[in-house]
Amino acid sequence: MLIRKIDHGLKICSQPPLLSAMVHEIYKRTGDVELVRKALPALNKEHEFWNSGIHKVIVQDSKSQNHTLSRYYAMWNTPRPESSTIVEHDISVHAKVTGDYNISEHFLKASKARHKAIKAVFWDAKKGQWLDY
Repeated sequence: MLIRKIDHGLKICSQPPLLSAMVHEIYKRTGDVELVRKALPALNKEHEFWNSGIHKVIVQDSKSQNHTLSRYYAMWNTPRPESSTIVEHDISVHAKVTGDYNISEHFLKASKARHKAIKAVFWDAKKGQWLDY
């Protein structure tokens, strides 16, 4: 579990990763760039947490290509990748808002790569449906 104490004493627990979505929704409603600037280090830390160790999973698609995905750790060996794409996309948007274009581009590329991986692993064109493990 990832916990970060913030200025007013509250703790934010984001499991599975939802912090980036919360920051994004607040920013959309308020336009508060300073909030985004303060949140960005925590978002990067959360992304690192959910993309390392037991959460990092290498999955092979039907064309024998390997893809790196993430999973909310449980007692089975299958990925839950959907939220990480959102996290990467949100971090990209947040970094761009604060003027950090290098971080923005890095996470935009990561988001696109994860989206491609999810489609390659979980989309079954013959059945016309998304599969889950």
